[in-house]
Amino acid sequence: MFDKLKAIFKIKKEEKEGVVHEETVHHTRLATKGLKVGSLVAIDYPMLAIEDDLAIKVVDKANKVTGISRNEERGNYINRYYLENDTFIQLEFFGEDKAEAVSSVMIFDYDPELCEDLTDTNEDRLSYWRQVIEEDSEFKIGERVYNRVSPHVLGGLEVVELINDELNTLENNFAVFERNVTKTMIETVIVNVEQEVTLNDDGEVIEQGDISVSVAIGVGIPHDSLDVSRM
Repeated sequence: MFDKLKAIFKIKKEEKEGVVHEETVHHTRLATKGLKVGSLVAIDYPMLAIEDDLAIKVVDKANKVTGISRNEERGNYINRYYLENDTFIQLEFFGEDKAEAVSSVMIFDYDPELCEDLTDTNEDRLSYWRQVIEEDSEFKIGERVYNRVSPHVLGGLEVVELINDELNTLENNFAVFERNVTKTMIETVIVNVEQEVTLNDDGEVIEQGDISVSVAIGVGIPHDSLDVSRM
């Protein structure tokens, strides 16, 4: 009787493991890897630790996805996955949600020393950051110099899906700067001036919150370096 029960439990265990394995294989074939709010994701890319000249420092332990924003334009998708350790993954793909459709995967880390909260009364600081995103041809972080990539100010409304299906809507204006770390590795900086807004049912802004500035430093990573655990 005991041996029969063990055999039954073994079959059930193998069936469960088989389902989990099939689900894992399925998600690795997706551009988004099945990432959702609450997923755990780690970056398995040793090159980030080997290259000393990188300003970005990425921790390889798993972190929870706390917010997701999605943008689609003419079939091109740009998703951002915000993690609990103040980093975010930016994933770009075209067409269907398939791994072979991925054109870019980047990991970004915010520089806390350059991020700041502002109000309309901080005119000098607002003026400085607006010049950065609208006019400056280069941006410096310490001794590192990043050259402007975007000729114009980029941005628009970003709706971030949070835990418990809450939404956070931001009006973003940003510029992109880059520098060559090696012949094959580029480090990117996004300087972003954002403001939390409230929309009415027609999508019109009816209320504006305080302004904040963020500086995120990022680098491209392989799609298969994303190690995702679903919760």
